[in-house]
Amino acid sequence: MHLTKWYMDATSIDGRCALLYWASLNWMGCHFRWSSVLTVGPEGAPREWRSRRRSSAPQEQGTTLAWTHPHLQVRGEWDRAAPAVECDLLPSAPGAVRWHCVHPRSRAVVEVGDERIEGWGYAERLELSIPPWKLPIDELQWGRFCGDGAGAVWIRWSGQSPLSLLVLDGEVTRGADIGLDRVESARCVLDLDAPTTLRSGTLGTTVLRSTPLLRCVLPASLRSVEETKWLSAGRLMQGGGRATPGWAVHERVIMRSETAR
Repeated sequence: MHLTKWYMDATSIDGRCALLYWASLNWMGCHFRWSSVLTVGPEGAPREWRSRRRSSAPQEQGTTLAWTHPHLQVRGEWDRAAPAVECDLLPSAPGAVRWHCVHPRSRAVVEVGDERIEGWGYAERLELSIPPWKLPIDELQWGRFCGDGAGAVWIRWSGQSPLSLLVLDGEVTRGADIGLDRVESARCVLDLDAPTTLRSGTLGTTVLRSTPLLRCVLPASLRSVEETKWLSAGRLMQGGGRATPGWAVHERVIMRSETAR
């Protein structure tokens, strides 16, 4: 199995948000490819579109990333404002989980149909050569915060291979205290408030809903994974009392329930 998944987003100062996905999976002699986009406004309900039509992967050129999907009427561009980070999240596993945090914080413009979202954004590429349902993880938390002059990305895993990782404008810190509404390390404190739910449910009813063949062949343990994504207002405090307001996109994923552990 080899999975490549791109995730990109953009948030505007008034709380509008766009989340974009492109994924390619080679497994059991078959090649699957799918894309999606989710948008939400300050007072509106999230809207999501999905497509299984072939489209090119996001393209990197220097410090700029661009992606276009004609069927979804999506066009996005990200200009990097913080150093990229790459690391193997499971160095001792039989397969690889390679995380390419290509744009921890960037100036972003995303157009979805007639809607234009301009502000701060984020982009990453994840490459897996181990089946997701075999990952030694019970629960994960992930998030990104972007504001004027500062940004943060965090990953927390619990289970057989616990992990706590914080990236503060390109610099990696391990062992941060990561919760659902607060991230804290020796270098910073990030508080999240007023969350808006962007998506919630099992992968079988969200991510895999538009790919019935994958729903049939993937194990029930993966289809039943529960995810919840939020958009929250954030405030990042760093040394010297300097505070940066901004927006955070973050999620909690329950890979295995208490009864299955």
